[in-house]
Amino acid sequence: MCNHLVLENPDQPYLYVRYSDKRHIHKERKVDLSTSWVKDYTNYTAHYDVTERVFPWSVRLLEYRLEDISNSAGLSKHISFEMLRWTCALRDFRDGMDPEKLRRKLGLSKVQWGEVRRKIRRLLA
Repeated sequence: MCNHLVLENPDQPYLYVRYSDKRHIHKERKVDLSTSWVKDYTNYTAHYDVTERVFPWSVRLLEYRLEDISNSAGLSKHISFEMLRWTCALRDFRDGMDPEKLRRKLGLSKVQWGEVRRKIRRLLA
C-alpha cells in the first residue's frame, strides 16, 4: 500500500502529501479522508496494482483522462486539476472549514494564503 495513506484507523483516515524534493517540504500536509473515499480507494486497488503512488500515471495522461471525461459529459469547458483544486477550496471555505486548515490543505504559505483567501471571498460573493 502507498506509504502516503494512513488507513489503519477507520475513524480518521488521511493522506499525507509528501515531496521528494526538499525545497517543497513546506508544502507537505495532512489531508483527512472520508470513509466513502477509503471505500472507493479499496475498490480501485482491487483493479490496479498500487504500490508506491496512488495514481501511477503521468500528469499528462491524467489530464487526457480528464479531457475524455469532459467530452463524454458534453461540458463546454474541459476539466483540469487546477479547476478541481479551486472547486474543492471554494466548497471547503463556503462550508466553514477552518481557514488555517484550508491553507495547510492547499499547501500555501501564510503570505500566499492572504491573496488566495481574498480571491476565494470574491469568487463566493
